[in-house]
Amino acid sequence: MSKSTNLLVAFLLCMVLCVSPVSGKVLKVPSEHPTIDVAIGVASDGDTILIARGIYEHTTLNVNKRLTLASDYINTKDQIDIDQTIIKATPAAEKQWFALNSKDSKIVGLTIIGNKNHTLKITSPYSEVLYCNFIGGGDQLSFEGGGGRVAHCDFDGAGDDAVDADDSVSYVVEYCTFDNVKEDADETRLQPKSGSLTTHIFRYNTVFKAGQSGIQMVDYAGDSKRTFQIYGNLFLNCEGSGVSMMANEHSDENHEGSDMVENVVVYNNTFYGCNHGMTLSPKAIVLNNIFSNCLKGVGKGKYITSDNDKTFVDYCLFFKNQNDYDSGITKGSNILTEDPNFKDTKTFELSEGSPAIDAGTAKYAEVLKIPDGAYNGSAPDLGAKEIAIRQGTVGSPDPSNGVVDVKQTQIITWSPSVFAASHEVYFGTDKDAVKNATTDSPEYKGSRDLGAESYDPGKLALDTTYYWRIDEFNDVNPDSPWIGPVWSFTTANFIVVDDFESYNDLDPSDPASNKIWMTWIDGWGDPTNGSIVGYAFNFAEQTIAHSGWLSMPFSYDNNDPADYSEATANIDSLVIGRDWTIEGVVVLSLWFRGYSANSPEPMYLALANANGPTAVVYHDNPDAALIDTRTEWNIYLQAFADQGVNLADVSTITIGFGTKNSPATGGSGQMYFDDIRLCR
Repeated sequence: MSKSTNLLVAFLLCMVLCVSPVSGKVLKVPSEHPTIDVAIGVASDGDTILIARGIYEHTTLNVNKRLTLASDYINTKDQIDIDQTIIKATPAAEKQWFALNSKDSKIVGLTIIGNKNHTLKITSPYSEVLYCNFIGGGDQLSFEGGGGRVAHCDFDGAGDDAVDADDSVSYVVEYCTFDNVKEDADETRLQPKSGSLTTHIFRYNTVFKAGQSGIQMVDYAGDSKRTFQIYGNLFLNCEGSGVSMMANEHSDENHEGSDMVENVVVYNNTFYGCNHGMTLSPKAIVLNNIFSNCLKGVGKGKYITSDNDKTFVDYCLFFKNQNDYDSGITKGSNILTEDPNFKDTKTFELSEGSPAIDAGTAKYAEVLKIPDGAYNGSAPDLGAKEIAIRQGTVGSPDPSNGVVDVKQTQIITWSPSVFAASHEVYFGTDKDAVKNATTDSPEYKGSRDLGAESYDPGKLALDTTYYWRIDEFNDVNPDSPWIGPVWSFTTANFIVVDDFESYNDLDPSDPASNKIWMTWIDGWGDPTNGSIVGYAFNFAEQTIAHSGWLSMPFSYDNNDPADYSEATANIDSLVIGRDWTIEGVVVLSLWFRGYSANSPEPMYLALANANGPTAVVYHDNPDAALIDTRTEWNIYLQAFADQGVNLADVSTITIGFGTKNSPATGGSGQMYFDDIRLCR
């Protein structure tokens, strides 16, 4: 998993759709404090200001502490508490009169009524706005250099944009409705910023009517270090585009697209009755969508050229549009032009027999990985409804469902559903027993809190299929529990010595650093040893691999002064352990690849004991370094034992080129090694 992916996972795990119980002190308005701003003034970090039903007019309201402002909805879950607990701008209230300026500040269950000016702004890096109504105002909610989460909110009658993002950091807008928006439901300006990549997610929303766009990204010069994920949304009757990409800092929809360099993934949305379903930019990926009854489904715009085009449109259905898509769009072979057979044009659920059912894809390159459990059937449906409806179930199993060759020391993990507060774990070797298990069954392995999505089953047997299930629970949600699917994986019939997947490119000063050359000690600094492991600016090979994502790049150069090239790993640095007689293993296997342009040098592998002999085995083919396809090399362990090595106490493993026991100058080349294993 990449560093940016880890940051995204951490960001998503901090978000729980259920409303957390009140913590800290509770300050009541108006029974204990006459106004909201007075209560804010005396509150401390972590307190909750509980606001009774009523109308509260304010000219300014600044939250500069880690507080929760909430109606009694936080306790009752009664919609009336939201509708009748109203914070209203006075006529004198100026632009962005309501502000969340402190990290982890939150508002829950309020109706916020604006005047002609912009209403709420978020300047903190992470704040939450949950279960709120926004009525009137200019921009109703603005991320001003801030970020966070906006969920289960209704936006109505925005005089400009419902959500406006300037200089924003990572945010999620989800499960919201937008109606009668003058401009855009969500407008994000891509101003340049420093620091790490941030992720901006717009999902499971319904845009009923927008004067311009459902979500609009406005380009500025350069790379803003933002990435966008837009999925599970209904875009209805957008007079501009459902998803719009705009160039040159312009926000008035012109359907010309954009030359923005940010990555945008648009999948499993339904576009209906819009002027354009969407316009494109050079890195837009468009999958699993339905475009129906639009003037144009997908517009290419004028900024995509043969030099910058990385767009891709596939697994989409187009129906009753005046123009489905512009010519010249890069599209795949899975485009449908049939009636999607909606049950109705309110829910946009698919009727039985719809051609859009199971017609999507769960994976595309590295940009789309819809987890098992997020859809029924053999593949995701097209459009928004299925993927949004099934968010109560767990997803992203690791190991992936049905995968084989899993190692014996496998920690299983999953991603929580958006409604989860806890998880129940079931694990065993009998599929039906796991499927039907209850908390009284031996397959039940206990509960896990939200944020602890992992289970260690201990050392697993080789060549065995295991089944597991995760049920999601949330006591405050009437739909709980959500029974998870039964997943499976099969352990390998081999033991991993090194699969090279654990290495990273973190600086050695970082405690988590695990660069490949820290384990595989090469010839750096030794003029007689011509080997180099890894790359100058990267830790491992990320394209040429036998399995997984990584392999070990190994360059050899036996030209004077070097007369051999080898890299050695201490077995204590690997997960295998020193005893190589376990589980009845008899073969040492590794995969390699070279180049035809390499100089031929003997390739060898050596094992050694700490205080004993070193045994060397050479590849039978003296030109093995010239083989330019992934090739497996199997060595019987007995070949090392015959040279005196105690296989129950292996200390080091060495890969090399040349003649180990009688070095001589020779040639050079580049090799790749992967998946070193002990096999039965």
